[in-house]
Amino acid sequence: MINNYLLFLGGVYCCGWVSQGPRGVILSTMQNAFDVGKILSKDLSSDPNHNDVPGLSAVRSLLPHKRLTTYTDYQKIADYEHQTGTKVTTIEDMLRIANDATS
Repeated sequence: MINNYLLFLGGVYCCGWVSQGPRGVILSTMQNAFDVGKILSKDLSSDPNHNDVPGLSAVRSLLPHKRLTTYTDYQKIADYEHQTGTKVTTIEDMLRIANDATS
């Protein structure tokens, strides 16, 4: 199945902007992440072959020229927002902060 944001593969899960596009507030994104986590947990407990899926490597192979962010990147952005008392609102600023080696 294809949407405007990602080609979905069996065993690859996504949430937030990747799954729904750039919309919503942090609360709706968090709820989406919780819902995806429940689905993932259910799938892992019901599939004896769950170790045979490509996961993140499959996503990276679909988007070889894109900068994929990690939880560590998210933490850098959240720390920046907390320290400065400002909300980072552009992708460019988010990536600048995430790529900053001094953070």
